[in-house]
Amino acid sequence: MHEALSVGRSLLEVALLSGVGLPLLTLTAWRPAAGCAVLALLVPLTGGIGRGTVVPVLRPSEALAIVVLTGLLYNIAARRRRLVFVGLDLVILIFVLVEVLIPLLTILLRPGHVDSDTWLTVLAPIQYLAVYMLFSRCEPDAASLRWIINLAFVASVVVAAIAVLEVLSPSFHAIVSTYYEESPTPSWDPVYRPSSLVTHYSAVAGFGLLNGSLATALLVGRHPGFRAPWLGLVIVANVGGLLVSQTWAPLVALPILVGAIVLCAGRIPWRQLVMAAGLVAVCVVAFLPLASERIDQQQIFSSSGGLALPQSLDTRFRYWQEFFIPAALDNLWVGSAASAVDGDYPAPSSVPERLSMFIDNEYLYEVLRAGVFALLMLLVLFAALGRAGWRARASPDPSARTLGAACLAAVLALAITGVTSEYLTFSALTQLFWMLVGLLVAVRPEAPVAGDEIDAMWSEPSLARLREAPAGAA
Repeated sequence: MHEALSVGRSLLEVALLSGVGLPLLTLTAWRPAAGCAVLALLVPLTGGIGRGTVVPVLRPSEALAIVVLTGLLYNIAARRRRLVFVGLDLVILIFVLVEVLIPLLTILLRPGHVDSDTWLTVLAPIQYLAVYMLFSRCEPDAASLRWIINLAFVASVVVAAIAVLEVLSPSFHAIVSTYYEESPTPSWDPVYRPSSLVTHYSAVAGFGLLNGSLATALLVGRHPGFRAPWLGLVIVANVGGLLVSQTWAPLVALPILVGAIVLCAGRIPWRQLVMAAGLVAVCVVAFLPLASERIDQQQIFSSSGGLALPQSLDTRFRYWQEFFIPAALDNLWVGSAASAVDGDYPAPSSVPERLSMFIDNEYLYEVLRAGVFALLMLLVLFAALGRAGWRARASPDPSARTLGAACLAAVLALAITGVTSEYLTFSALTQLFWMLVGLLVAVRPEAPVAGDEIDAMWSEPSLARLREAPAGAA
């Protein structure tokens, strides 16, 4: 029986490789932007499928990214493309190297048993660089850019719709949970919240927030390539997914993001703002009973009628003070890679096992992962990406302007919501974030300034010029 199952699984893997992997590899090698469009659709739809269930070691979403990256690299090599590296590349590269090398060297210099889950967590940020490279080097034209964004929107509508159906129908939730992983429910917040296809209710909220922000930026910026009714549908769907996730931090961030998008537009587009506000109001009214129940459960209104901290946030504050902040201070310089228990990294052994999966703070997570240098690089990364998004508002290209506004909004979203969860660790959400950053670099109309680029010329003339240089030339 066991041998029959092994043979069946091997046949399934071969079928997936030949039916999905090879066509996707061929498509990307022929036209990288088309492969990126497929990736933008499929990763959110497969992000919650468990590791090793379909592809050995990897999640299907990770395997898809590897296939598309391989196709892009083949395209670059076959076409002998001229690679231009910009300043953001350096910031992102240093961020990823700090995230990976510090815990990696800590483990190697302090030998001991390290389980596979810890290794995968240590190496996970390489995905950030891979996704950024894919979308920043895919050379999208106007049509392929619309395909990439629209397919990402389609995936977001599906994720939000499934989240709503999970809340309305327990039987539907049972079907989804059979094939997709879902986040553990903390003992201090036992209310069910849907994980949809993206493994965690916070990922549902963050994914909806970023997609809704992108749609709002396109609507407010009046991008000629996207119809207002379609963008309105995307906003409604993602706000609905955000509301049913019953997650507070994205709701707090929402008006700040809208303000940033309006500032980038440089004007107050009353018609578009009224339309967006009306759509949000429709969602709020539709899900008001669910929101009221959540407000009552979290005891937001005190007996005296004043506002109080949500119960879940109050519990987080207590656990941060008792366990995670002391642990971060004890592992301030290189993180906790050397002291984490198998499967609990980056939470060190000083944190109770029942709490190890609930750090629930991006900044504490960074310190525990790779020390204070990782935290500093995260802040530098946010500053650099925010600056790039803000500067794009002056571009004559509407795609660059709207992607710049969406990128700035995404940075603000992660910076604010990171106070209550590690949003960068959610696969579908982090792909969307790095997709926005990559596309912003890909559509920038101006060439990088001198000193901000390195040209990689895969041709003989470069070598010829070096050979022809006068002897003793500097």
